[in-house]
Amino acid sequence: MLAVGRGQESGLQSFPERSSTPSTTADRAEETRKLNVGLDTSVQALVAGVQKTRRRDLDGAPGDFGLRGMVMLALGAATLIGSALFVWRYVGANILRRIGALQRSMQWLSDGDLDTEIHRSKQRDEIAAMGDALEIFRAA
Repeated sequence: MLAVGRGQESGLQSFPERSSTPSTTADRAEETRKLNVGLDTSVQALVAGVQKTRRRDLDGAPGDFGLRGMVMLALGAATLIGSALFVWRYVGANILRRIGALQRSMQWLSDGDLDTEIHRSKQRDEIAAMGDALEIFRAA
């Protein structure tokens, strides 16, 4: 294969031999300057490309929710609504109902009805303690 590429009838052109090392200091300085100019041009092109991409990415960001944003928004709303329903159900059915019953019992006792039934709770918490105290007031 090497034999084909050598000789007068080869398809390879021969180029004049060029020295890879500059011969004078001025030639070295000129070659360095050309390399610096080429490097500067390449760096500026890269920076411009990055800035263009960054601008494009930031321009679409604030208003573009997309599917993921809509799913996150829907999950957040569902969580908020579910939490509100849970608190409403718990507070309304458990605490406020029991306090309302104690309030009615206290009202009847203050009106002089000592035979009124005081709401007794199966739970052992602060509301049950208030019911026990109301029973002591009625007995006294």
